[in-house]
Amino acid sequence: NYGILTITGCTITHNTADYYGGGIYSDSGSTLTITEESTISHNSADSYGGGIYNKGTLTITASTISSNSTKYGGGIFNYEDGTLDITASTISHNSADCSDGGIYNSGTLTITTSTISHNSATSDGGIYNIGTLNITGSTISYNSADWYVGGIDNRETLTITGSTISYNSAAYYGGGIYLDLGPEIPIPTIGGSGEEKNIICGNYKTGEPPSLDQQIQDDSGSLYNTYKNTNIISA
Repeated sequence: NYGILTITGCTITHNTADYYGGGIYSDSGSTLTITEESTISHNSADSYGGGIYNKGTLTITASTISSNSTKYGGGIFNYEDGTLDITASTISHNSADCSDGGIYNSGTLTITTSTISHNSATSDGGIYNIGTLNITGSTISYNSADWYVGGIDNRETLTITGSTISYNSAAYYGGGIYLDLGPEIPIPTIGGSGEEKNIICGNYKTGEPPSLDQQIQDDSGSLYNTYKNTNIISA
């Protein structure tokens, strides 16, 4: 896609690409809309974006991105200037040989009332963010990484409210959420009061039972005390 493309109630499946976008490649300046129970599944790319590679404006509504595979960004690879809005959709069972099983984001990503689950990668099973990531009323669960970070690996701008992050796993840092809190990275907004509170629970280190330190952490260790008043956090 180099222009304006709308995919409505369609299935795109079992396609392959040598480099980018096994199912769909959407370039800079393009507009792509996927809606009404469309399915992007069982596609693969050798390098980036097993299901979708996006550099333009992408909107996904009431659709499923599943069982796609590549090296980076098994489900979706949203690159730099790319804008991605996901609403009432499911990103699941995607895989990456290297990292970013579910979604890689270096652009702007908004996830609303959606599910990111059962994705896997060597590192960063669910979502890897080095752009702007906003999550509202969604579920990030049962994602896994052979090495680092099961659920969400955040290294830039992050807001999560009213969501559930549960039962994700990794061999090392952060079964649930890992935060890079370097001096040039904005302080993330995680939770709040009332319905803004997130449920963060049941995340664990591979081969061990769920523990409080695996729910949300940075390089220094557990961030339970930092976020316990604005979220519901438990092992």
